[in-house]
Amino acid sequence: MIAFTRFDMRTVISAAPVRVLLFIIVVAMIGATIPFSGAAIVCGGYMSTIMLTYAFLIDERGNMNALYALSSVGRTAVVIGRYLTGVVFALVGSVIGLVVAFVLALVRRQTLDWSTIGFMVVITVVVTAIAIALQLPWFFLVGYTRGRPILFVLLIVFLAFALLANKTHLLDGIATWSNATAPAGLVVALIAGAVVLMVASAAFANRLFARRDL
Repeated sequence: MIAFTRFDMRTVISAAPVRVLLFIIVVAMIGATIPFSGAAIVCGGYMSTIMLTYAFLIDERGNMNALYALSSVGRTAVVIGRYLTGVVFALVGSVIGLVVAFVLALVRRQTLDWSTIGFMVVITVVVTAIAIALQLPWFFLVGYTRGRPILFVLLIVFLAFALLANKTHLLDGIATWSNATAPAGLVVALIAGAVVLMVASAAFANRLFARRDL
């Protein structure tokens, strides 16, 4: 599974270096439209889930699914490995978003304290877990070409929420609240919920992929 994750990451990055650069630019652009600089962390985490789905496009173009069916790797290893790839991508995307957040805060002369950053990371964990949990089972079931519409649906929802947060200054309120009293129990519950959701999604995706005719 770990070996497949390394293979997955190398394949995506080597096959789409321009997309990686575009990813950074998009995170910066979306983050720049929201007054609260810490939102860039969430943007980085979410956009990484879109990069993750490119692995399914590579599978289709290279007829990799047939190889998975015939090789000794096993479909379960492919599913778990790709979920682990999603976790790694989310970590990298969040780090990129954090860098962008610091740059935006510097330009805007805002202050980003560690309690705010920590809570935005928790929100990022939840957002990316939901995105991965919804997307991957669908892609494992129908492939990239037929499954691609879900990307646009989730992206529209994410951008709509970002616009709403921008208009209502929701994230400013979250930042102020997290600085004051962010309950530790809530943080633990959010992270635990994200983990449970990912595990349940992986189990469901594994069942769907096992039944798929490759």
